Amino acid sequence: EIRFESKKSIPTASRHYKIEGDLTIHGITRPVVFETELLTNPEELGDDAPVSFRSQTFIKRKDFHLGTSNWLIPILFITDETLKISLEVVGIPQEENQSPGK
Repeated sequence: EIRFESKKSIPTASRHYKIEGDLTIHGITRPVVFETELLTNPEELGDDAPVSFRSQTFIKRKDFHLGTSNWLIPILFITDETLKISLEVVGIPQEENQSPGK
C-alpha cells in the first residue's frame, strides 16, 4: 500500500506549488515534497468543477526498505538508488452524502 497525506501547500509560481506531507510505503512513513503543477485553468475552478494537476517527487528506495530482503535481487536490476514518483490526478467533487468511488 502507498499513501500520501498532505500537510501544507506552498505556492511557488503561477499554477505551481510545493505540497509537503507524509508518504507511507509498506508501513514506513517519511516526509516528502511533491512539486505540483495545476493543469486546470484557474478561471474554471469552482465548487463543482474537476481539478487536474501533475505532481512528482523523488525518494531514496532504502528509506522505504525497497530493494532489501526478498525485493533485493529484482529491484537492483531495474532501479537506481533514487526513485521518481509521478502522478497525474483529476479530482471530481462529490456531493457530501455520496461515498467515495460512486
